[in-house]
Amino acid sequence: MNPSQYLSDWIDNRLTVGRNQFSLDELRTQLADKTETALRRSLDRLSAQKRVVSIFNGYYLVVPPAYRNKGVLPPALFIDGLMNHLQRPY
Repeated sequence: MNPSQYLSDWIDNRLTVGRNQFSLDELRTQLADKTETALRRSLDRLSAQKRVVSIFNGYYLVVPPAYRNKGVLPPALFIDGLMNHLQRPY
């Protein structure tokens, strides 16, 4: 299995459990057997396919098929997780 497919499956699994966002640190921890280069290239490929989008340095949204035309989720679906990640009140 190539690294892109591996990451793609990991992302699909997140959607099945209702998680639509992740940090690069979390990804590194979960897929520790992959190199940094492999992870970044996979993220670039998935970004080009509009399956993930970086909304902040090292913080990504998983874009379900219903939102791929827009390229991003509605803010109400991710702002809480982002602000918690940044440790900022809102």
